[in-house]
Amino acid sequence: MKCKQALIYLSCRQDGELSDQLNRELKEHLAGCNDCRAAAAQLHELQETLQAAPVPEWPIGLQQKIMRRINEKERPRPRLVPAVAYSFIFAFFFILTIWLSQDQRKEHEQAQSMAAVISNSQQMSLLTVQDNSIAFIAGRGEK
Repeated sequence: MKCKQALIYLSCRQDGELSDQLNRELKEHLAGCNDCRAAAAQLHELQETLQAAPVPEWPIGLQQKIMRRINEKERPRPRLVPAVAYSFIFAFFFILTIWLSQDQRKEHEQAQSMAAVISNSQQMSLLTVQDNSIAFIAGRGEK
């Protein structure tokens, strides 16, 4: 076993995550390597110091405040701005559609009335259409 692996395995052993086989290999390496043995002693000393240190107490209400903030973040908030924007866009296109259909209906009615005038008049030979009005130039029956 190399020293680099041994240092990783030391940390795993401290956390209780080292298999029996690797633990035996680590012990063999530590028996023959002074540097890794010193690192293991320092790690052990650090762990004892941390375990002996007093656990700081939470300030009163801090845990409740943290949990409240977490719960607030987890709740989905309604997204009002996109809903309003989509409503305005829908209303705009709805009004635009109605307005355009009215213009098309007027143009259709005007075209029908001009066609009716033309088809009902047997005596017209020439006519002009300008600004939605019909001007008769000459008729068949006129002399």
